[in-house]
Amino acid sequence: MLWKLPPSAGTEKVERVSMGENYEKVIFYKLSTGHKEIKNLNDWHIAFNNYSSEMYVKVNGGADVQIFNTFDTSFNKKYNVPPFWDWDNPNGKKDSTAVGCWFDTISRKSFMNVYIIDLGKSVMPRYKKIQFMGASPNTYSIRYANLDNFNEVQIDFKRSLSTNFTYCNLLKNDTSNFEPDFHEWDFLFTRYRHVYYDLEPITPYYVTGVLTNPTNTLAAKTRKIKFEDINISNVQQIMLSANEDVIGFDWKFYDLNAAKYLVDDKTTYIIKDQEGYLYKLKFIDFYDENGVKGAPQFVYSRL
Repeated sequence: MLWKLPPSAGTEKVERVSMGENYEKVIFYKLSTGHKEIKNLNDWHIAFNNYSSEMYVKVNGGADVQIFNTFDTSFNKKYNVPPFWDWDNPNGKKDSTAVGCWFDTISRKSFMNVYIIDLGKSVMPRYKKIQFMGASPNTYSIRYANLDNFNEVQIDFKRSLSTNFTYCNLLKNDTSNFEPDFHEWDFLFTRYRHVYYDLEPITPYYVTGVLTNPTNTLAAKTRKIKFEDINISNVQQIMLSANEDVIGFDWKFYDLNAAKYLVDDKTTYIIKDQEGYLYKLKFIDFYDENGVKGAPQFVYSRL
């Protein structure tokens, strides 16, 4: 890894990333270097936390993946598509995942519940059943198959020591790190599923926005102080959060009259990066030079 000093305090940088008009790209971004790493949104379905003391699982909501716990341990029986689904809360908290706690917290042994997973309407076969067999501080073991018991696969894989999650593609039957080393990015641009818990019924909705690195990165937003007036002194009053969706998606909105997305440039985001430096950031556009959406442009500087 090549170390590079962060930019001098007060030096503004304007940056643009391109997610594609259909938001098919995931872009990891590091503030101190401006380094971008680009991945394909559809390269994974389910991911497993790598911290040795934790065993929680997340699903790729941005790629239409959703899951349902049958609370049945009979893997070899045939299952039907469930009447409803569960979704991750994008705040990243481990008690807010769709899979939930799949193991006994004392013995650390799996409950062996069978889950039905929907891989998305563009995928064939669309539905599979999956069972989390177990985990150790170094490994995970899972098995999955089609609902009619065809194509059963068991995968035993090691936890990565350098990334937050190990990502699994249930069609290719393989795993990957997908994300960069956890100290090499501060936030990512991606399509994800936001869940409106205040609506009746609870409603999932696909959005495009920014999620922060669950390791060390903190963030907050403010409209009380203008971007140009924020400095290291007055930012101390702003409480930073570890919730991954603090920056989120509502820095833009669709204007029906203009028939395009407009950007909220009155909100400033404060971000504490992987090295512990504070930055201020605001968005200024969502279109590229050719007028194609999915190209967020933002300005930021170190405090």
